[in-house]
Amino acid sequence: MKKVIILLKIILAIAAVCSISLGIYLYLHANDGAADHLWPLALTMNAFITIILLLLFTLEKRGGQSKRLDGAHGK
Repeated sequence: MKKVIILLKIILAIAAVCSISLGIYLYLHANDGAADHLWPLALTMNAFITIILLLLFTLEKRGGQSKRLDGAHGK
């Protein structure tokens, strides 16, 4: 389970860097219309980051609950 969480964090970091650089590009080219076709990609990237964050939150919460249950049973 820890390997999955670490892998998701790495993917999240890569997606965040891509999203930030795409946002900077969209900001710099907002007036000339060169980046109009990239708005759907930016929205998809932000949705992807949100899904990964929710998965991480769920997995970390589940991992914390299993540790508490193991402690309650004396393992």
